[in-house]
Amino acid sequence: MPILVATSWYVGVLVWLTCFSTVVDLWGMTAAIIGLLLLGVGCMPMAILATLFHGSWHQLLTILAGLVVIFGCRMVAGSWDSEPSDSLPESEPE
Repeated sequence: MPILVATSWYVGVLVWLTCFSTVVDLWGMTAAIIGLLLLGVGCMPMAILATLFHGSWHQLLTILAGLVVIFGCRMVAGSWDSEPSDSLPESEPE
């Protein structure tokens, strides 16, 4: 399902921006730049650590819920694509 994959990418961008702003807010721009230097993905783990160390449980749950939505959409889309289609006619051996 292309719509689920597109949704996962949209939510992924929003979660990444939330993580980046959380790191900047809690640990400063230096930590955010270090996260960007970790191939850009480092902002997410750094945001999780920052919220854990600062006790910002609401922000932590928001980030984790976003990650569940991202990977949930991708897993569902992948499982729908891998299921055999019943609408295709079966060929008979000759």
